[in-house]
Amino acid sequence: MNPNMELKLTREIEILQSIDKLSYLSRSQIQRLHGLGSNRNACRVLANMDDFLNSFRAEENVYYLNKNGRDRIGSKDIRSKTLQYRHFIMRNDLYIYLHKPKIWEAEYNIDISGVKIIPDVMYTKKVLNEDRYFFAEIDNEQIISTNLNKIRKYKQLKDTGVYQNQLKYFPTLVWVVKTERRKEDLLKYGEGLKQEIYLWSEIR
Repeated sequence: MNPNMELKLTREIEILQSIDKLSYLSRSQIQRLHGLGSNRNACRVLANMDDFLNSFRAEENVYYLNKNGRDRIGSKDIRSKTLQYRHFIMRNDLYIYLHKPKIWEAEYNIDISGVKIIPDVMYTKKVLNEDRYFFAEIDNEQIISTNLNKIRKYKQLKDTGVYQNQLKYFPTLVWVVKTERRKEDLLKYGEGLKQEIYLWSEIR
């Protein structure tokens, strides 16, 4: 096989796998993840993959796998156009900002000692040469009471001591928010939890 063609096919598979892993990706996110260079080149690459992708227009094109794309990489996860796309885009920006964590489990289901909670993502990051666990929540125009309920559950989870017994620490709670006001509110209400709060504008 022509080396250029082989590189092209490898890149296409990698792009399909990224979209499958992250559910929905914007054009610029694919561009950053796969080093596609200019906007023009990224649009050309994605246009050439049209047989494997569906897309819809938001602030920019957002892509997800169609049946051909799923079949090509053996994916069983069926996606469709969604009004909740910005939640995925914000979460993906965190993934890219953190340099593609090795462990990245979206909608991670936790049920420990009667405490049930589903973080938007559970991931690991190296801290002082040790892989440490983090819970992340994406705040895309949620009412504050929804976030306060989540904080209450994380505090209950911490109080069980299960993570501290296993890991010797309780995972840091990470938020991605849109406004400084929301950042200040979460810092106040999350007292007692170790938190990291990113403004979406800072990590895009």
